[in-house]
Amino acid sequence: MPTWAAILLGLVALGAAAWAHLVFWTRHYTRPFTPDEWLSVETTDGVRLAVSRLRPAPGGPAKGAPVVCWHGVACNGRTFDFQPDRSLGRALAAQGFDVYMVDLRGAGRSDRPRGWRFGFFDYVDKDVPAVLAAVRARTGARRVLWVGHSMGGLIGYEHLATEAGADDLAALVAIGSPLALGPGRKDLRALARLMPLVRMCTSMVPLGIVTRFLSPWAARVRIYPETLFLNPAQTPPIALRHFMVEVVHDVSRRVLEELGDRLLHDRSANGRALDVVRAGLARCAVPTLVISGAADHIAPVRACDLTPHRTGQPHENLELSVAAGAPFDFGHLDLIIGDAAPTHVYAPVVSFLLARAAGCETPPP
Repeated sequence: MPTWAAILLGLVALGAAAWAHLVFWTRHYTRPFTPDEWLSVETTDGVRLAVSRLRPAPGGPAKGAPVVCWHGVACNGRTFDFQPDRSLGRALAAQGFDVYMVDLRGAGRSDRPRGWRFGFFDYVDKDVPAVLAAVRARTGARRVLWVGHSMGGLIGYEHLATEAGADDLAALVAIGSPLALGPGRKDLRALARLMPLVRMCTSMVPLGIVTRFLSPWAARVRIYPETLFLNPAQTPPIALRHFMVEVVHDVSRRVLEELGDRLLHDRSANGRALDVVRAGLARCAVPTLVISGAADHIAPVRACDLTPHRTGQPHENLELSVAAGAPFDFGHLDLIIGDAAPTHVYAPVVSFLLARAAGCETPPP
């Protein structure tokens, strides 16, 4: 056999093995996802968004007040209904909240716009108004409750800082959402500076494919970069592997660029100074709760704290650290799927939203 033919055959065999590996482990770590209902919401630019719903428990004290949950970058709505004992969505539904978990454009079951030519502000300006209008029309509520993890909280800040935010929202919860990172971690800043190279290569970053391929090796040796995203002692290996397959998705390069710009230059994703957002948050009287973890290297405590920008407004700040009385320092994913999340995150979120549910002015069932 000629050398070139042997090389070609070897490459074909390697590619087939890699594909088989990807398919096998994707199926192995994919569990059925069975919300009570799937909704389809169309945006003004024709993108169909998938929204999974968990119906409220009959007689719950929240009385059907709607909660809309927004996931982080490169993730999907299953973040909030990961498994029965690690589900903020089900913790809310059990108290009578009507829970809607959004797959933003490009994620989960939602449409992937051709060419992946969308950025952070397409979420803010197109996805948010469409989903909020659909939920309000469906429930009859005047306002809704917002829960965002990571980027989902940042989207909430941008919306809350507008005039529409005060009309749409009865309360907002942000979990591990850094308004601005300032100097930030050197490794994150280095990654942000690499984004111009990504721009030259692709419009979509295949994070979902990468994490599915690597899933069987996750948590074998719990070192960096895994420790960038979680406290290894609080998120079991099997939970991380399922998360990498079921929740992580490919992401638009523009979204990563714009978030990187926020990190490097303290600019909001559309290029305006973050001081505009801070000023909007300072004016807005919608109650806010911010939860952060001391071991969260994606969203450090100091970057998440809105207290300086909420003077005189209803605001609560919860730091999950040993120094603040928590059993350990929480990491980024620990806040939403960690062993202690139901006790130290879900419970205060439920309590906070129950106290604000009446602000939704939901008609009686």
